[in-house]
Amino acid sequence: MTTFFQQVIYDFGRLIIFFWNTKGQDYIKESLSSMHSTDQLPCAIIFQSARGFGKKTLAIDFARMINCEKPEKSINHSCDSCIRVESMTHPDLVIIDTTSKCSDTSCRSCKSSKSISIKNCVISELIISKAKYKPFMSKKRVVIIDEADNLTNISEESLLKTLEEENDHLIVIILLKDLSKIQETIISRCQTWKLEKLTKKDLKLYLEEMYPENKKQVTDILSFGETSIGEAIEMINHPIILESKKDAVKKIINMLDTTMFEKLKYSKELSILFRKDRELVMQEINLWKNLFRELLVYEPSRESSEITVLIEDLYKKMSKLKVQSNLKKVIKIENSLARNANPLLALDNLLVSLEV
Repeated sequence: MTTFFQQVIYDFGRLIIFFWNTKGQDYIKESLSSMHSTDQLPCAIIFQSARGFGKKTLAIDFARMINCEKPEKSINHSCDSCIRVESMTHPDLVIIDTTSKCSDTSCRSCKSSKSISIKNCVISELIISKAKYKPFMSKKRVVIIDEADNLTNISEESLLKTLEEENDHLIVIILLKDLSKIQETIISRCQTWKLEKLTKKDLKLYLEEMYPENKKQVTDILSFGETSIGEAIEMINHPIILESKKDAVKKIINMLDTTMFEKLKYSKELSILFRKDRELVMQEINLWKNLFRELLVYEPSRESSEITVLIEDLYKKMSKLKVQSNLKKVIKIENSLARNANPLLALDNLLVSLEV
């Protein structure tokens, strides 16, 4: 019988148990397993999701499956290929991201400390040039392009040329947050999979199994609403991040029932921060949104923490109609800020209009 972490697959009549490090995404894993077992692998795949869903882990798992030398024993990652993939030392596995540089020490693009893009020189050296040769020790050479939202226009054109020349020995796996950030012509040459966030039930099961000594932290994390598995693991492994998020939620809850002066003061602080770090403010707006969504589906639990007590008190004060109204207002302001509305005016309108 398989556990939450395993999956039974069939490979030409053989029963195989494959160990996935990826949690959830069962439909995608089953489909990838089926493609592998029937030898119908695409030349290029896109895994798309927000941060923390496990795109990179899924891509590495798939690379391990493709090149495993002893699939019937892969539950223990026992073959040389699996061990090399796990330790990132496999000669036929290449991972590219915004930190990747070409081998030319005089390359100006790679020397630039300000650049946060995936450069054309990297694509040319690590994909185009290597695509000409067969893998060193495996069936397939796997290239994973992480943070592909940051491909430059020139590097996209170079990548497109490689995808147009289908190569039986090469699989390119593209990881990105937003499909609109990449050319339609690239998307049309890839098999695209959108990752789903783990349900709260599955996330709870996984976190309690992996971190049995952190029950209070798990309870707090689950109370934040829509949390990805990556974010949850980051908060458990880095308590300062969890405490920072708890402080933000407490501030938000307190702000709902404070004076107009304090609300406008808080709005001004956020608007100033918005001009310096837009992403940080959008994360805080997302906390507002998740808080109201959590209140809509809130059910009292035996497990309590500092945050769940505050949420329960707010739940008792606020009617469902007010929660829905507040949620709509937050989503409206979130969309306005995404369209470059005046941050001070938008945040003033939000904070003044929220009801308890």
